[in-house]
Amino acid sequence: MSVMEEIAFGLENLGVKVDEIGRRIEWVAGLCHLEDLLDKPPFDLSGGQKQRVAIASVLATKPRMIILDEPTSMLDPKSKDEVFDILKTIKRDLSMTVIVVEHNIEKIAELADEVVLMGDGKILSHASTPEFFRNAALLEESGLQIPETIRLEYDLYKKLGIDRVAPVRFDEAIVEIKALLRAGMPTSRDAVREAI
Repeated sequence: MSVMEEIAFGLENLGVKVDEIGRRIEWVAGLCHLEDLLDKPPFDLSGGQKQRVAIASVLATKPRMIILDEPTSMLDPKSKDEVFDILKTIKRDLSMTVIVVEHNIEKIAELADEVVLMGDGKILSHASTPEFFRNAALLEESGLQIPETIRLEYDLYKKLGIDRVAPVRFDEAIVEIKALLRAGMPTSRDAVREAI
């Protein structure tokens, strides 16, 4: 068995025509960075590569929704980044709902439109990503570590008396902090130093 056959398996079971199977394999191989692995046996792949093959196999069927349960657990940092890069591409390029069960909330902050926090089988919070991360107290009570970028913004906004939701994505946060410094708010430079 090869990676190509693994991706084709679900499509064959759905009765997809052979030429369409070829097109879909080519498409998901590019999307999931598997072009050089298509002839390799899946059992010879690393954990991260296997995870990418699993995602590609599902995406090839063109579902309207995918659910990933801890897709990066047991992966090394490079492989985790590769999986999250694929999720970013899916979010950017495909009209698809993606539900991810994940403990790495820093990466979730960069990707998710909404976050649901669960504990003891109950929903503790369900909010847009910026609103969710604004509730630092709940995150700490739940034993979750607030991403450093978000903590910096949270502390900075508090010190400056700004009452609005801070951006949670790193690139947006940098733009926001630079804008505050350029605006020349009376204590913004000192507040940034203290927050850091």
